[in-house]
Amino acid sequence: MKERAEMFKEIREEGVVFLEEDEEEEKKELPPICFPNPPSPLCCGFYSQPGQFWLSMGGFDTGFLYHCKLSEDQDEDLLQRQDEPFAFRHISDADDNPICSMTFSFSRQLLLCSMQSGSIRVYPLQPGDHSLTSMQAYWALNVHNNQYGHLRHVRCSLDDLFVLTAGHDGNICFCLLPPEEQQKTLERKTKIPSPRVGLENDALALDIEDPAAYCIETAKQKMEKDNLRREAELKEVETQRQLVELQRRFKQVLNDNQSA
Repeated sequence: MKERAEMFKEIREEGVVFLEEDEEEEKKELPPICFPNPPSPLCCGFYSQPGQFWLSMGGFDTGFLYHCKLSEDQDEDLLQRQDEPFAFRHISDADDNPICSMTFSFSRQLLLCSMQSGSIRVYPLQPGDHSLTSMQAYWALNVHNNQYGHLRHVRCSLDDLFVLTAGHDGNICFCLLPPEEQQKTLERKTKIPSPRVGLENDALALDIEDPAAYCIETAKQKMEKDNLRREAELKEVETQRQLVELQRRFKQVLNDNQSA
């Protein structure tokens, strides 16, 4: 009984120590908020309600929409204001692909987003959804160059069937947005194809073990260079043939001139 009492005493003492350590951990300061330098660029924005608007950011804040509202005291100095967003929305598949422009269809049922990758996204929204909670599934279409074709403007036709886009690649594109195609894309589910019959009888492809073998991209670049060099050689041969013909004709003219 004496040993048991001493054991419970040690357990209680250790419990007190654990509680003290937990309190010390709670008192530790949280890490400071990260302020990117330079600040994240502002890509676009649109009003949600009177005095409230959504902002799309790039850089450090890529992939998020921030819900903001105008300051109540409009006479206050802009440099003294400490305005902050009161809500945000994370955009799926956009962590490195910010939204450059946003607009609504004329029916106000679709939100059209032009992406930095040169594609457009169409989000179906619920009526009166100012907080964009229904901004989940989307229909996407690549229309511009994904390297330097950042979309800056997107507009929808009056019948909501066509979209006009303008990108940094210098192109203006008309896109068809058939409702049935959007619905198929949004409802499409991934299907695993059934195994092909007789697949076990096919010969397996051999691995390329040669360390000097070209990869697919290098082989493609080499083929393009070979084609350019072959075209240059053919052009050089043709030029030499024309020079030989001109020399022959020149000598013929000289002979005719001397004989005359």
